[in-house]
Amino acid sequence: MRKQFTNREILSYAESLSQIFLNPEKDIELPIKTNFYLQKNIKAFTKAAQEIDESRLAIGEKYGEYNFDENCYEIRDKEKRLLAQQDLKNLLSLDQVLEIYTVSLDDLQDTQLTVAQLNAMLFMIEEN
Repeated sequence: MRKQFTNREILSYAESLSQIFLNPEKDIELPIKTNFYLQKNIKAFTKAAQEIDESRLAIGEKYGEYNFDENCYEIRDKEKRLLAQQDLKNLLSLDQVLEIYTVSLDDLQDTQLTVAQLNAMLFMIEEN
């Protein structure tokens, strides 16, 4: 299923999915179908997030100077900083369509999920 997300949503999902499901200390056992589709969705969000990050870095490069000590771009000029903030706001508001693999609520029936895990997966759960 194809779903539309803003770049801001993509970054948020990529981070929460990575923190919750790619943490070996918080390993949970999911049904094979759910686990397989979840891994595919994590890859889709991670790839899109990396592309967004590349564009974010290009904004820093366009308006700022790289600070090797801090490992980031610094934008000292107020006018350039405002332009960079506007570019970043525009970037985060752009929509993208991602191929999302879904599972039904029945597929998760016997799965013990925390509230955080369930919230992170809501985009891929279809009600019956």
